[in-house]
Amino acid sequence: MGSINIALDWEEQELMENPEHIGFQEMHYYRREMKRGQACQNDYAAHIILCFFQSERELRNGWERLNNYVAVNFQRKVESLIEKSNFYICCFVKGSVKIGLRHEIEEDAFCAKKYLFETELWDAEEACSEIEERIFNLSVEKRSLTGAKMKAIQLKNFRAYEGEVTINFQYKEKQPASFVAIYAPNGVGKTSLLDGVEYALKGEVSRLKELKCKVEGAVYHNRSRSEEEAHVKIELDTGMEIYRKVRNVPKEGNDIYRNPPIRGKELVGEPKQWSQTLLPHHLIDNFITAKNPQQQYKEWVESTRIFDAERREFVDTHKKINAVKKGLEKLEEELTKKEREKEKLEKNKEAVRELNQLIDRYNILSPKEELRSPDGENSIGQYFELLNRVQQIRENLVVEELPKIKTKIEIAREVLKTGVEEYHKKIILRQETSHNIDALERKIEERYAYEKLLMENEQIQIESNKLKIELIPLKKAKAYGMEQILEAVQRYERDEEQIAVADGLLLQFKEQRRKIEEQGMDLRIKLKRLAQEQDNEERWKCAKECSQQKENIDRKKRDIDEMVKKQQARLKEVQNQTKKMQEEINWLAGIMLAEDINGYEKEEGWTRLLSGTVLERLSELKKAYLCEKQRLEECQIHLQKAANNKKELEELRHTGIRYLQRNPEVCICPLCSTPFPNWEKLLAKINDVQTEEDAMLNAYVAEILRKIHDYEEEYSLLRQRCLGVRNERIGELQGQRAKQIENRIEIEKALNEYGEMRYKLNQDIAFQDERLRAYDIPIEELSIKGAFQWCMDRQEWIKNEMTEKDAYLNALEGEREKLCQMEAGEIKKQQKSQKSIEALMEDSDLYGCVRYVINHRQTDLMQKKHELEIRIEKLSAKQGENQQRLAQYQEIAHMELPILQAEKKRLEQFYAQNQGLEEKCAFFVEFTREGVESTLKGWEKSKGCMEERLLLLGQIQAEHAAQNYYERYKDCMKEIKGYRKKKNQEKEKADEWGKRFDQAKKVLEEKMKIYFNQKSINEIYRKIDPHDVMKRVDYQLDFNEKDEPQLFVQVRDEKEQGAYRPEWYFSTAQLNTVAFSSFFGRALTAENLSLSTIFVDDPIGHFDDMNILGFADLMRSVLEVNDCQVILSTHDEKVFRILERKLNPEYYSAKFITLPKGDAVSVD
Repeated sequence: MGSINIALDWEEQELMENPEHIGFQEMHYYRREMKRGQACQNDYAAHIILCFFQSERELRNGWERLNNYVAVNFQRKVESLIEKSNFYICCFVKGSVKIGLRHEIEEDAFCAKKYLFETELWDAEEACSEIEERIFNLSVEKRSLTGAKMKAIQLKNFRAYEGEVTINFQYKEKQPASFVAIYAPNGVGKTSLLDGVEYALKGEVSRLKELKCKVEGAVYHNRSRSEEEAHVKIELDTGMEIYRKVRNVPKEGNDIYRNPPIRGKELVGEPKQWSQTLLPHHLIDNFITAKNPQQQYKEWVESTRIFDAERREFVDTHKKINAVKKGLEKLEEELTKKEREKEKLEKNKEAVRELNQLIDRYNILSPKEELRSPDGENSIGQYFELLNRVQQIRENLVVEELPKIKTKIEIAREVLKTGVEEYHKKIILRQETSHNIDALERKIEERYAYEKLLMENEQIQIESNKLKIELIPLKKAKAYGMEQILEAVQRYERDEEQIAVADGLLLQFKEQRRKIEEQGMDLRIKLKRLAQEQDNEERWKCAKECSQQKENIDRKKRDIDEMVKKQQARLKEVQNQTKKMQEEINWLAGIMLAEDINGYEKEEGWTRLLSGTVLERLSELKKAYLCEKQRLEECQIHLQKAANNKKELEELRHTGIRYLQRNPEVCICPLCSTPFPNWEKLLAKINDVQTEEDAMLNAYVAEILRKIHDYEEEYSLLRQRCLGVRNERIGELQGQRAKQIENRIEIEKALNEYGEMRYKLNQDIAFQDERLRAYDIPIEELSIKGAFQWCMDRQEWIKNEMTEKDAYLNALEGEREKLCQMEAGEIKKQQKSQKSIEALMEDSDLYGCVRYVINHRQTDLMQKKHELEIRIEKLSAKQGENQQRLAQYQEIAHMELPILQAEKKRLEQFYAQNQGLEEKCAFFVEFTREGVESTLKGWEKSKGCMEERLLLLGQIQAEHAAQNYYERYKDCMKEIKGYRKKKNQEKEKADEWGKRFDQAKKVLEEKMKIYFNQKSINEIYRKIDPHDVMKRVDYQLDFNEKDEPQLFVQVRDEKEQGAYRPEWYFSTAQLNTVAFSSFFGRALTAENLSLSTIFVDDPIGHFDDMNILGFADLMRSVLEVNDCQVILSTHDEKVFRILERKLNPEYYSAKFITLPKGDAVSVD
């Protein structure tokens, strides 16, 4: 026994015998100490048996013998259950091993988990290093764990948990377990537990968010206790806790709402960070069931929000660069079109030649204003300069030069027609007219001043008269004396006030009297109506008759309602029975039996129809049938091998016969060394060997085929029997259902009759109600009190009402008489005051003084009199001055202003008519008849030249072909230049966005590699070992032809020779391993979280036993490498038991919890 250097924990054990004695060239037995990491609490060892094989054939012949040898000689002697569960047989083979043999060995669950290593090495120490790396070591970067671990979780009325439930995750000494496995069948509450953890940390459950706008009522609440408080509380080993309540269920909507945590806000942080360590079942399931890379990208995006900015940059830059590329393609197309258009334009220049001819003709006529023909590279610009020049010259000719010359010609002709001497006379007369206009303007101004003075004197006189009138009462007041006037003022104001008060009171009295009279009139009308009602005997009689009729009708309706209720209950029972029968018929029609025994599968529905004996016999037949089919396949394989080996066997047999013929003394078979009594029997046996073996195999096959036929016949008979029982039961149910349908028709007929009877009774009630309404009898009161009592109460009420209204009417009459007396007294007072005022008004002077004093109560009257007298004197003095000024205008006093203005207007018109005579004469160098005629001839010649130039300029402008050529050529060149510029700009943009996209893709891929941590993922993937060849997982980002982002998950072999899409080749279990490895690897490398706990919901789906063992070893390695906490749930009891055995709580900080079925209870 020795030790190896790969690790101090490996120790080689002494073998009981030499490996060669048991058929193996080299074999080693090691114990590996397993106490590693904080999670391992006690010592134990794993047992590794290492065996070398020279070839695949040696492995095929020896692996089962090795397996049995290990089980009997090593494993049987180990007492510890956990050590029995940690036996590993590692076979190293030179060369390759066929997949079929690999599957057979590695999937064998007896004794130990087995690993095959295809390698050329033959060194025990190197082999041990490879085993350590393959089975035990986990090369995962250790996290800088500073987070807490969960001790317990409390859920109150949350999801599947009714009431308050506490689940304890503590190990010994009240410390949180490093590994927690929770087992429960589906529907008990595993997923709700993880939902609770997610809600406490994030304030939401991601898989339920989409229900926010789809359902109403309780979603987070337990539906049985939706009115009560619901919360989740997580207790940590640091003494802190995370406590979050669920929103109360509103009347409309649901309780999906992110409430802030009540305690532990500093621990939960951003919700998106927890997507790294929360691994719900739907996350893994959706990832592996994604149909295409677009969906896988979507599932990845929805599973985490950590790299939102990087993902947006990746998608946005790709969209931008695609848009730029499409723009470039369009620019290329447009540029090509424009260049072709330019080539066509350059071929058509006939119009340009015609234009040049017109320009040459114009230059001959006007050499001083020479036009330049477009020529050279800048012909487009020169053409537009030419057009601008032509337009300017043309405008100058039309607007200025031609009108001027025409005006001059007209003037010359007019001068010649009128005569030069007449022009001289008109000029002299016009000058005299100008002097006369100036004299008239002076006279008009003086007339305006004269009239202004007259108006001013009139205003002074008016104001003076007004002041004198105002002075009159002041003079009278002085004559009467102020004391007498003030006394009269007081008396006058007192009488006015008394009259106003009397007027107000009289209006009030009149209004009150009107109201009293109206109330009296209303009372008399009501009393008259009450008297009429009291005397109406027919009304009372109708009320009594109708009340009795309605009571009889109500009694009949109650009887009918009772009958209807009974019939409806009976109808409901019949309908339920009919529905149950139809459901059972449909169910019976749906249960089937395969036509042949090969397709038979046990169906639970038949257990309700058939006895257990028949079903057991069917299962036995299927089992026996499959067994015989397997034997038949084996025989056929042997027959095929025999046919293949027949020639070789025949040669061997002939060789044996020739040998015996040469050696007649031999009695031992030369082929198999079997002894025989004599030479003859040995020779006969060799001659019959092939025939005998073929006959035995054929007989064996015939026997198997007979049994298969018997099983098929028996199955067919049993199938007919089963189908007969089912059809018989369907017939019985259909007969019963037909009877129930007849009963239903009968009940519905009776209900219809009751309905008609009730309708007629309702019509009778309506008739009685109409009679009552005709007499104004309130139907509601009549129904409550009854007819007789209502009539008595009504008559008594009328009597009391009439008595009360008579008394009230008498009181109103008394009040009216009192108001009339008060009104007469006020009228007398008013008349007295009116007479006093009239007496004062008879003395008009005194009355005028009184009114003046009242209107000027705040004025000193004497001072006022003095001021008025001074103002009158000043106005008189001003009037005198104006009279003296008027004397100066006596010369124009008799002249009328309109006559002066008319004369001035006439002279101005004459002056205007002869305006411009001097300017016209100035046009001529010599203003004589000969000089004017000479000048006219020169002007007419210039006019003809200008008109010819205008004609040529118009033709140049109207040369549309040339214009179109130059305009299109310019536009075309401009557009080409613009397209080229845009193309260069877009190329620069494309290059810039391409660099940005490459950078964004690189950043995101690096982030994704960090996020998924491919090294960790592949370590985990290899530990579970789901595939024989594909040992590596990679992730790549790209876009499809629709510009949709894609995430490619690829698997590769160890030699990196090919990449494959796992969904195309992998089974569901293998896909599950890929997804789990991805998300669990990410969780192991997550950092900066306040909790070092990883939550995994039902991660193992469709695993076989060997994969489950690999998963258990993976969990053990995780606990050895990281000081983290893993909480895992599963619905598979086998997985739960294997984990419990491999991570035994006696040796590991592990806890195993089974959730109880039924109502949720406290779990500890």
